[in-house]
Amino acid sequence: MKFDLQVSRKTFSELLRPNNPMEIPPFQRPYSWKPEQWGQLWEDLTVRLDQDYLMGGIVLCGTDNGNDFVIDGQQRLSTISLLIAVCRDYLWRECGSDKAKQSAIGIHNQYIVSGGVDAEKNEPFLVLGELDRDWFAEKIQVSPAADGEYYPPDVAQVKNKIPGSSRLLWRAYQFFHKQIVRRHSTNAAFLTIDSKIEDVKRITRHLGTRNWFMVTRVPDDTQAYTLFEVLNDRGLELSISDLIKNVILARASEIERLPKAKEHWSNIVEALDYENIAAFLRYFWMSHNGKKTTEDKLFETLKNDIKKMNASTLITFLKGLSEEAENFAEIIGRSEINEDITRELELINSYGFRVGNSLFLAVWACAKDEDVRLDVLREVKNFLVKFAVFANQVTNELEIVMADLSAAVRKDLKSGLELMRAKFKKSLPSNKTIEDGFLKLEPSSAVARAILTEIEISLTGTEKLASGPSKVNVEHIFPQSASDKWKESFGANDEEESYVARLGNLTLLDAKLNRQASNKPYSDKQKTYYVKSDFTITKQLPKGNHWTIKSVEDRQAELFKSAKEIWQIG
Repeated sequence: MKFDLQVSRKTFSELLRPNNPMEIPPFQRPYSWKPEQWGQLWEDLTVRLDQDYLMGGIVLCGTDNGNDFVIDGQQRLSTISLLIAVCRDYLWRECGSDKAKQSAIGIHNQYIVSGGVDAEKNEPFLVLGELDRDWFAEKIQVSPAADGEYYPPDVAQVKNKIPGSSRLLWRAYQFFHKQIVRRHSTNAAFLTIDSKIEDVKRITRHLGTRNWFMVTRVPDDTQAYTLFEVLNDRGLELSISDLIKNVILARASEIERLPKAKEHWSNIVEALDYENIAAFLRYFWMSHNGKKTTEDKLFETLKNDIKKMNASTLITFLKGLSEEAENFAEIIGRSEINEDITRELELINSYGFRVGNSLFLAVWACAKDEDVRLDVLREVKNFLVKFAVFANQVTNELEIVMADLSAAVRKDLKSGLELMRAKFKKSLPSNKTIEDGFLKLEPSSAVARAILTEIEISLTGTEKLASGPSKVNVEHIFPQSASDKWKESFGANDEEESYVARLGNLTLLDAKLNRQASNKPYSDKQKTYYVKSDFTITKQLPKGNHWTIKSVEDRQAELFKSAKEIWQIG
């Protein structure tokens, strides 16, 4: 394909066109830069003030409404726009003089919005993607002179339910604000308000007029998507979801279905947040095709399939992706659902099990009955706990089994679930292997929390999960940093390392009580702290002055009695 490209050198200021903003397309990835990139930008900026600085290349594509789609380079453009907003706000809030506020308004009108203070409607120069667009407009692109709540809010006011990319933007704002404060507080050259004002204006001028880009402009979407793929072949680091998105939209453009394809892709991003899309695409493919695939093989496979699709099959494919993305959002805990299902999914996540996701997608697609979904979750979880945790079997090959079961479930739910139970039964090691593994089990803290929580639920009859690690700790009864006296009473004979992480040596304890108990003798822990615990599994620890190797072994054997019933062993 012959490219009709226009390449030019532009500063950030020269990219800003009144009433024709640069726009992050809805199918692009959300904001993803993190402290490493923020720090590098700040270092490069402050070392080279008043010198020309190459920010790299960006790719722009014209659209029917006159705007420019940002095909590549949105992270840099978004971050510079954000940093200029930080400079504006620092002048308005931190400096605060009439001169500073006048400069802040000037920066706002020159680099953030077009139209000026007398315009009927101000338009931003940069429009972010759909996930971050409204938030960025309301918090970053608002005039400092506007009425009402002014950005930035306190930490407590930033709700967790906003997209992860918007939280990153908020963190970036805080990062750059701290850099300016630190710069002015540690340098004697910035003792006066006027010197601070001039420095911030200097930083802003550098960002706007000395920061330049190599701009590649392509006239239409089709050439933009083709160029995107060529750039990847030449070493541009793109994720699997970037590449697959590009192939989908390139094909949609070729067959004149681009608006509908954009709509479906936007729904997928909104449902999952960007970082979960690659995993979803892999599980989706395995769930439908009944075969295991890796991420590196997934792109080539999907690419070849997508390029063969006609208008009808492509939109049907995207519609299915969009619908199952919402199901996957429930499976990974991004959506509020049935309380019992949520609890099982939280436990599965605590164990670190991802291998069942292709099967769960199939069940969610074929079984609308929540009781059926709940039963499957419990059966898969119980199988994996026995197979992978207690018997310590490798789960890699289970992806093949789960993919095969997924295809069977999609073909016929009832027979597929019967096949699942038969395969689980056949795959499990012997009960003796499972028991021996349990009695020597040394789980990670996350897995220990999940096991102890399930045992606690069985003991109390309640179905409330333990709070997270910040509120409830996994307590080592024989401490990880034991004193010589503790070791002597424990009877370890230099073998304590093989017992400190044993399940029998672990329990659940409120974080505050855990800190207070620390490395105290067992008798003090038991009488003063364990009796105050809300957990039956902790209150039932034996009374006495000593906790020994035999105590750990006896307790692990006692826990196995509960495990046999919970996970149906034997």
